[in-house]
Amino acid sequence: MRASKSPTRASAPSAIPECGPRLLRSSVLLASEIGEAGIVVFTRNGSLPQTLSALRAWRCPIYAFTDDPKVFRRMLLVWGIEPFLMDFSAEPEQSIRDAFSYLLRRAWVVPGDWLVVVTNVLAGDQVVDTIQMRPVE
Repeated sequence: MRASKSPTRASAPSAIPECGPRLLRSSVLLASEIGEAGIVVFTRNGSLPQTLSALRAWRCPIYAFTDDPKVFRRMLLVWGIEPFLMDFSAEPEQSIRDAFSYLLRRAWVVPGDWLVVVTNVLAGDQVVDTIQMRPVE
C-alpha cells in the first residue's frame, strides 16, 4: 500500500508560483470560449509564454511581449507564440495600451476583437495576478 502524500492541516501551504498554471489554463479556456480571442502576456524571462505554449491553446494566438532581446529570440522558437520586442512603461496600463496599439498597427488584430490579458497588478504591498478580457478599440 502506498503512503498518501496529501497535505495535512498542520503542514505549511506550498508557495503558489506567480501566475500559476491554473491561472494560465483559465486564460486559455476563456480565450477559447470567447471564440478565437488572442492572449496577451508580458514577460521578462519567457516562462509565462512557455507555459501557455505547453497548454496547446487552439485557435487563440499567444502574443508575448518582452523588453529583453535575448528572451525575444528564445521565444521565436516556442510553438504557438508570437513574440514582440517592446519597451515596457513604468505604468502597467500604459504597457497594455502600447501592446494593443502595436498589434493594431501590424494588423495582428482589428477593432472589435477580444483579447485576454494576463498580467499582475500592485494592490497595496502585494502583487496580484489577473486575467482581463478587453476589446480592441
